[in-house]
Amino acid sequence: MDAGLDPREYPEIWFEQVFQQHVTPLLTTVKPRHVPLSNGRVAVVIDIPASNTDPHQVDGRYYRRHNFNRLIMEHYEVRDMFRRSTNPDLFIEFYFDKMLKYHDLHYPSEAEESAPMGMTPVISNRSNTPSRYAVVNIFVDERLKVLSTAYEKLAVAKVNGFRAIPYRLTFYPNKSMPIFKEQPTLMPALGIVVPISILYRPNDYLIGFEIRSPGCQCDDSNFLIVEYGRRLSIVTKANETS
Repeated sequence: MDAGLDPREYPEIWFEQVFQQHVTPLLTTVKPRHVPLSNGRVAVVIDIPASNTDPHQVDGRYYRRHNFNRLIMEHYEVRDMFRRSTNPDLFIEFYFDKMLKYHDLHYPSEAEESAPMGMTPVISNRSNTPSRYAVVNIFVDERLKVLSTAYEKLAVAKVNGFRAIPYRLTFYPNKSMPIFKEQPTLMPALGIVVPISILYRPNDYLIGFEIRSPGCQCDDSNFLIVEYGRRLSIVTKANETS
């Protein structure tokens, strides 16, 4: 193909017909186009915009990409894809100040606690279906002090072997915008304070979330705040820097 194709043998409409014969539902917005080469042949560019009718099957099978390979999707993967087309699929990422994954602690002179650091949860939607209602619990290791008035503080809970305190926030019409795929939403920041008495120990602090929304239930408590001296880093596994 480096030498190009014969435009008479492979006109632009030929590629459209291939898609129509093999892909279901039809990819109606695909746009093949020829790019003339110096040897009189053509290169072919195929623009495939994002689809609002995914997932698509090819010759009766569903595929997914993995690195440079394509793999046949398992039943549960196909089921999840269809669920995402009709229901919200919400998840959360955590960031420190300035949207960083790390933060250097500062202790004022002779202070027993660190200066507060902001940790912002960002809720996003993988689905084209917006979420109008959601109840979110943010779990924070109970050894960390949290300063926040925007969340409802709940009773301590055991999560993945950690004692954590849930902080609840609700999304509903007239209070907040729907959560769209195209627009991640910054949740109120949690002011985190680290007592100096627990510093410089082999500490990992759990953070996580639980989301309940019509058609969507998601929880992920695999995030950790890992301590390296006076630097804290948000990771997904212990001893893995970000």
